[in-house]
Amino acid sequence: MKPDEALKILGLPEGVTEREREEAFKSQRAKLEQKLAQAPTPGLQNKYRESIRRLEEAYETLELLNEDSDLPALNPDFGGGTSKTTPVHSKIEPIQKSHPVDKSDLDSRHDSSTVESKDEKTQEQPLGSAAAKSGGGNAKWALVTAVLLVIGLGWYFVVEKPAEEQKLRVAGQAAAQAAEEAAQHAAQQAQQVAKATEEKHILRGTDVVALNKLADAGNSVAMTKLGYMYLYGVGVDKDYTIALSWFGHGVHAGNNAAMFWIGYMYENGFGVDINYTTAMNLFLGAASAGQSEAMVHIGSMYETGLGVNQDSSKAAWWYLKAAKLGNNDAKQALQRLGIPE
Repeated sequence: MKPDEALKILGLPEGVTEREREEAFKSQRAKLEQKLAQAPTPGLQNKYRESIRRLEEAYETLELLNEDSDLPALNPDFGGGTSKTTPVHSKIEPIQKSHPVDKSDLDSRHDSSTVESKDEKTQEQPLGSAAAKSGGGNAKWALVTAVLLVIGLGWYFVVEKPAEEQKLRVAGQAAAQAAEEAAQHAAQQAQQVAKATEEKHILRGTDVVALNKLADAGNSVAMTKLGYMYLYGVGVDKDYTIALSWFGHGVHAGNNAAMFWIGYMYENGFGVDINYTTAMNLFLGAASAGQSEAMVHIGSMYETGLGVNQDSSKAAWWYLKAAKLGNNDAKQALQRLGIPE
């Protein structure tokens, strides 16, 4: 990976300090590991793992580049140059056979040649010594570089690599746990949807046994439905006492429709004595919770003066309130009174 690409992955400009580079790396890696742990699909998990790998590769590239810049440069001429020794040419002149040679002359010439050879060797010695010193210096720096390289590799394999492997193991375990939790959550949601669908089916029907099961489990709608069935004899024998009992259970369970039906029974004297005051109070309680049927009955009582002083304006107000909630009976009442919605 090139340095400029590594800087781009880390989101850093050129010239940042080593500490800034390390902080940026740790921050981005922590974010990616968190996303990996929360990724709901294997595809996203692989994507975040690859991003973490690229991020670590970018950081290592910049770290190695920084370490290389701190090392001394090697001498390109490492190994020493070759020194050429100028051959010693003998300066003894050829001896002419035709002339007698004086022994002293030969000795003097021999001594002169020997002195010149010694001078040439003396001149060549410093060149060889300098080459040896240069070769020794290069060998020293090569040894230092090799030692540093070994130390760096040892640090990576003993410290860095196990730490990276541990992080990957932790990330993998977190991802597996997240996947398991997601699967459990999905299964729970599926069970809840299936249960809700089954309950809706039961509540739409008249299966008394199934409705009793739901009611016993605390379902207030099932309680109210059973009260309605016993009130009108739907699928069961009509029984106002049982109906009132189920409506009472529904009210205690927080069902506003059950409160309306008890008021309806007091308004019409079904299983109880007619009591318009009680009926009005129950209708007002249900209406305050948004029960539109109760609003319509309040409006009707004001319109006809049933248990209250007749008041057309109050009747219209309650009809309008119920009509805004979509109640058709309230809309028809407003049409009868000639009041626009």
